[in-house]
Amino acid sequence: LPEDYDIESEVMKSHQRSYIGNGRILDYMKMYYRVPDEFEQFIYMTHVLQGLSTKMGIEAHRRNMPYCMGSLIWQINDCWPVASWSSIDYCGRWKALQYYARDAYDEVLVSPYASGKQVVFKVISDRLQKMKGELEITTLTLEGQTVFSKKVSFDLGANGCEDVASITTTELYGGKKENEVFIYVTLNENGKTVSSNIHYPVYSNQYTYSKVAPIITVEKTNEGVNLRLRSSALIRGLYLYVDDDESFFEQNYVTLIPGKEEVVQVKTHLSAAAFEKQLKYLSVNQVN
Repeated sequence: LPEDYDIESEVMKSHQRSYIGNGRILDYMKMYYRVPDEFEQFIYMTHVLQGLSTKMGIEAHRRNMPYCMGSLIWQINDCWPVASWSSIDYCGRWKALQYYARDAYDEVLVSPYASGKQVVFKVISDRLQKMKGELEITTLTLEGQTVFSKKVSFDLGANGCEDVASITTTELYGGKKENEVFIYVTLNENGKTVSSNIHYPVYSNQYTYSKVAPIITVEKTNEGVNLRLRSSALIRGLYLYVDDDESFFEQNYVTLIPGKEEVVQVKTHLSAAAFEKQLKYLSVNQVN
């Protein structure tokens, strides 16, 4: 019921099977993000926090090949509507964790990480064949201004895991403050992007995000619709949703890079017009 829409309500607490669950969620949200007052936004932020923290763990494990060769995630689903560890909710809808974990387990992954006063760009491959590729490393302001750009070619052996580039933060930030920039890296093979990632120098709550709205174009397809997404400024964790549990978003909680188009495929029985009318979104920018 609406009166139960509070993380500390008796219904929410009785369904939370972890005795430290809700308090732990709030503690870490305060550490990394700004905590919203509105309940729907709060639930959204718990999903973002869960997804990104698990992504961080998976990437750290994969960067430590061959000493660590895998991860197990608890848990997949729920038996009732609840705040929980699960990556898929009671209705079968994917949370941020399910999307982020799927992408973090890609066969080929570029994973940037901070090391002292440098950012190191590691490439991990689970392929049984060697590969050649190129990293395109770009530092952007939140409004899309490029302050650094570099391309790095590399060769990687089968089941490879190597630091491909290491660049000082002084060079990367181009005179900008840490909370004014982010680093976007793509791994390209034969002219096609096979992996991409973002490195943020500081926690999310240290950024001042633009309140810009995403530009969304809805196009009809044989299986549903395609959503073409663009933005003039960085939008983090864009969550797209409709009031229809059967509609499935192939990608979600996406981050929009200024000036770069993202396409999200949606399987839905709704017409394009009905889908567009129902479509809503939340993002970290709105909360922060």
